[in-house]
Amino acid sequence: MKPNSLNLFMKKLTRVRVVPIISASVSWPILAAAILGVRIDDPFVEHYNYQRYHKSLNNLTPANVCFKRGHTILLERERIKRKTIALRRLQHQQQAA
Repeated sequence: MKPNSLNLFMKKLTRVRVVPIISASVSWPILAAAILGVRIDDPFVEHYNYQRYHKSLNNLTPANVCFKRGHTILLERERIKRKTIALRRLQHQQQAA
């Protein structure tokens, strides 16, 4: 299994403890894109970061996790789930009666 280039880059950065210095002065996505040779406005990058849900991130997008919107989204999903279950129970009871 070939390791991901970005993961290798992150390991290298954290090993030398450059991450706090870099994150204070330069945007992380811009720096990673420059080093890996990826354009930030690439449609794949947009899709991967802002539209594609990741199972390992509790079905959130990386942008939601990065901007700390994940907890709010998960609470809203749970509220909708409870409301839907209550509505279905009510419909089932009405249909059974």
